[in-house]
Amino acid sequence: MALDDADQVIKDKIEIVWESTVTYCLRVLHHAGVYGFGLMHLPNPNVEQIHKSLKFGVLPMLNKLSDDPNLEPDDGMKVDNIRQYINHLTKIVDAIEQGDAVAFDAAVAALGKEAMM
Repeated sequence: MALDDADQVIKDKIEIVWESTVTYCLRVLHHAGVYGFGLMHLPNPNVEQIHKSLKFGVLPMLNKLSDDPNLEPDDGMKVDNIRQYINHLTKIVDAIEQGDAVAFDAAVAALGKEAMM
């Protein structure tokens, strides 16, 4: 069954958001390995900037896209995964803000265990 134009637009938007989110997550994981807990503010963009971009740019778009009643199951899974990745990033940011290196390491490990393919 061929996708109509509106469904294809939704599928394309989800793919763009997916690719951006995965790229940002991989960047944060790389920065965590290079800079570690105490220096995560150094990279540009840093984890807090990435988190804000995803939280205020990506999440509202995901909410809009996931409201579509014809959302395909594969796209729904991508939306759920993106939300989970952003949740891990939120925990990383929270740990940095609270000065909690143990929580930071746990959140980075959890994000690193996600299958981002």
